[in-house]
Amino acid sequence: MKTTIKVVSVIACMLLLIICSESAVYGAKIALEICASTVIPSLFPFMAVSSYMIKSGCLAFLGNKCKKVSRFLFDLPGQAGVIFLMSTVGGFPVGSKLVSDCVKNGSLTQNQGKRMLLFCVNPGPAFVINVVGYFMLGSKRAGVILLIGLCAASFLTGVVSRFFKDKSDVKADFEINRDSSPLVNAVSESIAAILSICGWIVMLSVLLNMINVSSLPINLKHWVTMLAEVTGGCRVAVDSFPLPFVAFVLGWAGVAVHGQVFAYISSVGLKYRYFAVSRVFNATLSMGISYILFKLFPCQVAVFSNAGEILPRGVSVSVPATIGMLFLSALVILDLAPKRKV
Repeated sequence: MKTTIKVVSVIACMLLLIICSESAVYGAKIALEICASTVIPSLFPFMAVSSYMIKSGCLAFLGNKCKKVSRFLFDLPGQAGVIFLMSTVGGFPVGSKLVSDCVKNGSLTQNQGKRMLLFCVNPGPAFVINVVGYFMLGSKRAGVILLIGLCAASFLTGVVSRFFKDKSDVKADFEINRDSSPLVNAVSESIAAILSICGWIVMLSVLLNMINVSSLPINLKHWVTMLAEVTGGCRVAVDSFPLPFVAFVLGWAGVAVHGQVFAYISSVGLKYRYFAVSRVFNATLSMGISYILFKLFPCQVAVFSNAGEILPRGVSVSVPATIGMLFLSALVILDLAPKRKV
């Protein structure tokens, strides 16, 4: 039965691509432009720097400095706290990649990696505050409130994950193990990761564009968009739902992001259904916290403010990514400089 469903689905997709070829090509073109102008410049440097942190031993050093706090809050090794902070600053899918890399090199147990993937998948501040808050809602204050709600929900999810600890989690913080050529390997792995991310963006853009030109009911199109892709989903939520529901869409993150992190989920042995349940829990908690915050700190937002508005490229690149690029330049110099023999 599963094979039959797969075959029918593949044939249906191929027929749609033939029948709606113009819409598919347009969707792919738009997605590639987004990847070239926004995703790659903002995300690739940050992923390269975060990968370098692991391979050079920087993450182990920082983790040893904050292991008491991390053990107290999440009952996880010190590097888990650093990864959580990196996931909230870097956005999708920096946190999940760091978790996967740490499980592969043995610095985290498999169960610890599973627990961390429940709360280390977060949107970046630049996206939430600038894109969703300022350009969609017309209020940076609203973006900040949404970001606080999302971070608080992820933090509480991490605290709750303490109850899923098993015996394999009793493990000392790992020793610093430096890669022989950390920068070269970090850049190579980040290139492969960014290509996977762009592939998912293109695929979902093609699918959504074909759905939008179809004769499906408008409400069904809206729900498909919100479930499939976080940026388009936020636009729909801003126009059609109460403000706290935008936090739910951001917390769910969309199937496109799920696809981006699926390889990392599989690498630590976490089943997708558990990851999906954790995203629903995280999204619901984010919506509840945001609802309370909007009641305590009311703010005016521009209804339908995103209609017909084009986001300028200047703000599409995140500030953390720019800082990461500067650090990456410094690391290139240090990594390629002649080494003294001690």
